[in-house]
Amino acid sequence: MTILKRILLFMTFVGILSGCLSFTETVSELSTNIPITSSQGEHVQPLNTVDTSYTGIPLIIYTLSDEVFDLPRTSIPYYRNGEITFLDEVIFTQFEEGHQPWLGTGIDAVTAAASNLTGEEFPFKDSKLSYVQSDERTTTSGIIIKQIKNDFIQLIVPQIGTYEIELRSPADTSILFISKITLIAE
Repeated sequence: MTILKRILLFMTFVGILSGCLSFTETVSELSTNIPITSSQGEHVQPLNTVDTSYTGIPLIIYTLSDEVFDLPRTSIPYYRNGEITFLDEVIFTQFEEGHQPWLGTGIDAVTAAASNLTGEEFPFKDSKLSYVQSDERTTTSGIIIKQIKNDFIQLIVPQIGTYEIELRSPADTSILFISKITLIAE
């Protein structure tokens, strides 16, 4: 095994342990120091640019199939800030008793369950967002949450793009589950 292959194998292992971001930075640093030779034998300088050709092209980053909503309601994946959980039966019972009404309102469900998409740690913490009927909310940093329909919300994040978030309820409850997240990058 050549020394370069060993280095790349080691860097891959380190990248897995320390996370994708640091791995990407390490490989990027390595690629700027390793000479690249084209098939014609000439030295080629690696490009250090970001490909922006995907701007405006929809990218599906999360989706649930229709069949998932035929499962028992406690077996349906619930997207909450980048994590997949399953709701306990007590949540459904509380909702039916009138508690946690935001679980059935699209704009409130997205505000609570999709803040990880904004690129900010607590985007709505200091914003005076009231959980009253409103079709649009704006934060001080320019994030806009717009309700198109109760089951279709747009989350517009400056310098990232627009997330189109679709929600759906299983047959036996009106609690909304995020069923699809599509990013249209700026």
